Amino acid sequence: MTCYVYYSHEEWGRGYIGVKMNSNPLTDGYYGSYHDKTFSPIHKIVLGEFETPEEALEAEIALHNFFEVDKNPHFANRARQTSTGFISLHKDEEWRRKISEAHRGKKLSPETIAKRQATRGPYARGKDSKKFGTKHTPEAKAKIKEARSRQINTPAKGTCWWVNKEGERRRTLESPGEGWRRGLNWKD
Repeated sequence: MTCYVYYSHEEWGRGYIGVKMNSNPLTDGYYGSYHDKTFSPIHKIVLGEFETPEEALEAEIALHNFFEVDKNPHFANRARQTSTGFISLHKDEEWRRKISEAHRGKKLSPETIAKRQATRGPYARGKDSKKFGTKHTPEAKAKIKEARSRQINTPAKGTCWWVNKEGERRRTLESPGEGWRRGLNWKD
């Protein structure tokens, strides 16, 4: 068994550069771990065989960097290999959905929470914030007021939300009519 770097490709189309660990390149029939459904390689060229996985990974990294496979339209690779993992520039909606589903329902460990709190620094909120308990100066308040007056979508003073049974919402000074209640949600 050996580790090898390969180039799999379509007849007259794109290619894929990858590495296969502890396998026989002549008999394994492996063409890559690509995720592009439109890519269907039928040929494979072994670019190099290596004694250790580290050497094979180093060769793959060099090829990925040389050809910039993550940006190059001639390759089906969607990420570039590094010594610590992959660098991906393509974060499409499907990718975001999968990551979201993978994290759904997971709870952070107390150690992780403590570590995040220790590294928050200027991003702390509440009592941990450096600004906790301070108040705006009258000059700052005047600047904020002026900036808000230039905004287009700010509500007029005294307006409030009104909602009907269908969940439709409006923001007005007075009730839009019969069947409307004050608030964001309809409560029976």
